[in-house]
Amino acid sequence: MVLSASEPPTSKLAYFVNVPLFVFLAVVMALYVAANLLVLHGNGMETLGDAAQQFFIGTVGAYLGICLSNLVWDAAFR
Repeated sequence: MVLSASEPPTSKLAYFVNVPLFVFLAVVMALYVAANLLVLHGNGMETLGDAAQQFFIGTVGAYLGICLSNLVWDAAFR
């Protein structure tokens, strides 16, 4: 959901519409990082710092990608 600057949301909760998606992505990335770190020992992930970096980049990157696709979708079909 994208709001224009001249169109305030009807509720303050509208600003948090993507929070469940972000939480879901964070949980999925945490499982991915834990599996790589503890079980698979792959992708060059050897330390907790590597794991934290993968978690941050994966979660924020996926979330921003979804937000960008929502922005493009709203702009194209609004």
